[in-house]
Amino acid sequence: MDFELRQLRQFVMIAECGSFRAAAERLHIAQPALTVSIRKLESAVKTPLFMRTARGVILTKAGAAMLPEAKGTLQAAEQARVKAQHASTGELGVIRLGFVGSAVYNLLPTILPDFKKKFPSIQLTLLESTSVNILDSITDGSLDVGILHLPIPQIDGLEVVPLETDHLHALLPVNHRLSGKRLVDLRDLAEDPFIIYSSTRVPGLHAAILSACASAGFVPRIAQEVTQAVTLLGLVGSELGVALVTGVISRLAGPAVRFSEITGCVNPQIVLAAISLTEKANPSVPYLMRMFTEYRPAAPQTPA
Repeated sequence: MDFELRQLRQFVMIAECGSFRAAAERLHIAQPALTVSIRKLESAVKTPLFMRTARGVILTKAGAAMLPEAKGTLQAAEQARVKAQHASTGELGVIRLGFVGSAVYNLLPTILPDFKKKFPSIQLTLLESTSVNILDSITDGSLDVGILHLPIPQIDGLEVVPLETDHLHALLPVNHRLSGKRLVDLRDLAEDPFIIYSSTRVPGLHAAILSACASAGFVPRIAQEVTQAVTLLGLVGSELGVALVTGVISRLAGPAVRFSEITGCVNPQIVLAAISLTEKANPSVPYLMRMFTEYRPAAPQTPA
């Protein structure tokens, strides 16, 4: 069986118009050429598709059976063309997105629903990880886009889009002597054991906490290092120590802990940023990075 999509389009047009003449006008071809083309189609399928009447043509039983299949074939061909075009421009594809836990509280719920509405044919594969692992995965090509905490080493070809800025807050057990105060002088926590983010897994936050404590005149007595904010909240709630955390973590707070703003120190900015390598071949990435560039975070709320 040897026929072309062009002939199927002509067949469908004749069936819809009920006339070779009208179909030829709609298709902008000469009627004799259209007649020859349909005869070749009938020869390929080995059966007549039209019967002539006084008013034009009607479908034979074979033609009526073939019509919905022909329309389906044309639709499938158009979908294939559109998908190929979208894939070449990045509107169809997969983005592998790595993110740190703090991105799930405000950033991702704000951006991802809009992204899926605008680009429904781009699939997102999500992976929660640490800033160190995300940066490594971006550079080795196993992730396309990362959301992590700055600072990070300078890397040639790395696009960095700052997204949100936060500050450190004191996280205290509910029965702590300073619990419930809106402002806590960091120097008043100098003798407390600290639950702190891991120096190897979360080095950016670890360094920021040590810097804040150093500016307050002490080195924290580290009782435990952790990777995840949920673990940190649980250990502080278990009265194993105090902690310094970003304000956004307050959204996870339970009844066993309290948050306070801190004074008596230089409180560093904690910056959440999106990164990607500009030379990577994934054409879908610029659409997501553009939405990150246009992102405007809501004003931060003071933790309760």
